[in-house]
Amino acid sequence: MPRSTVMCPAFFAFFALVSAVSWAQSHQGAVLELAGRQSFAKLFIKREAPALPCLPQLSNELPAPGALSLGLDEWVNDPAIDSKWVSRFFADDCTVYKAAGVTADLYVPLIEQLLTEKDLNLEYAWLPVALSGMNPHYEDLNRAGLWAFDRLNARISGLKVTRFIDERKSPAQATNAAVVLLALLDQRYHNDPVRVAIALRFGMAYADRCEPGTGDQALIDYLGCLKVGMRLLQHTDRGGSASAWVHFLTEFEEVELTDTLRFDAVQSVLGMEAETLAALHPWFTNQVLLPDDRLPVVLSKSAALAFEALSDSAYAFVPAKKDVTPASSVAETAATTYKVRSGDVLGAIARRFGVRVSDLMAWNNLRSDRINVGQVLTIFAREAALVAQEAPKLAPVEDSPMAQGQSLEYTVKEGDSLWLIARKYPGVSADDIMEWNSVGASIRPGMKLIIYLP
Repeated sequence: MPRSTVMCPAFFAFFALVSAVSWAQSHQGAVLELAGRQSFAKLFIKREAPALPCLPQLSNELPAPGALSLGLDEWVNDPAIDSKWVSRFFADDCTVYKAAGVTADLYVPLIEQLLTEKDLNLEYAWLPVALSGMNPHYEDLNRAGLWAFDRLNARISGLKVTRFIDERKSPAQATNAAVVLLALLDQRYHNDPVRVAIALRFGMAYADRCEPGTGDQALIDYLGCLKVGMRLLQHTDRGGSASAWVHFLTEFEEVELTDTLRFDAVQSVLGMEAETLAALHPWFTNQVLLPDDRLPVVLSKSAALAFEALSDSAYAFVPAKKDVTPASSVAETAATTYKVRSGDVLGAIARRFGVRVSDLMAWNNLRSDRINVGQVLTIFAREAALVAQEAPKLAPVEDSPMAQGQSLEYTVKEGDSLWLIARKYPGVSADDIMEWNSVGASIRPGMKLIIYLP
């Protein structure tokens, strides 16, 4: 097939000279920003491809465009959008292109195997380019992992999400769940893979009603990012990074645990950097490795060898207590209080005071990250008192149900989904609505749902 029919030559002209495009930060831009900093790709590039060129070369074998690729041309047909996302992939010495590209070289062939088993469109293997930037470490307020599963779909798909484990960040577990979901969506939107891609990100109710040329900016950004990212990575050669992955992975060895193993124990007892350990295990989220039938634990070969002889010491490792200086003593014992306001979420409060969400939960005996307007939180932090003093004092709106933490009853309408309903109420998630009403993902018109306003 002639190259010009695969991809417009003008598109590849951006490789040589990327137009200067001003663009406001968006959710999709934040996805790519996180992708450019992903620790797993940076570790691989540092060890195996430190001279990876910024300017990509056209692959000698360009694949023919499939139904998804052709469909994206119908939904996003604006050179300015192409230019915007090419610029984003190539910004900052091509950090996004490099990181997403090398991880795609590892994951796409594995995803394609699962898609083949389900007789699904192989181009679906490129959806994580726009969903997470091909970043297994990806995480925002409600989504995480290579496939950017939200908590609702993670629960439905059987993925484990706890304080210590997040299977959304396991490429193997998340991809298995994603392929099952893609099979259902593909059956619903037969011969319309773009709508499958939309439903995977925005939900079926939204995918049912949106049409080319009528979508909001979030949809345009998502599809534009997918179109550009998919073609950049699919049609360019990254100097044999696929074969380099073979060498990289042979440097590590899977081990079997019988107990929890702290990251700092691996570093102190076994001699493997905790930073490398974290890059290799995004699914363990609290600086500990756990014995789990579905989640592998891999160590460098030298650390694995040391583990055979020193496993008891590694399991029993307790870090030495640090000397407490007068300044740090004040930081640990001096406390301040913060009264939760309308619109507050625990993560935002933690960032404001420079502490962790897990700290706030421990200090206040919270079993979840749900907080209520008017609730008083105790915070231990050196900067806490200063921040509390400088925080703007908002006058309460007494007649606002949100200010009083009230609930309301919502009647489900035709075309509603839990995700769409949750969007109507800031601080409320689809997962919350399921829990409050003891319902699953399936809802029907006329159903009454209780919504607790934060």
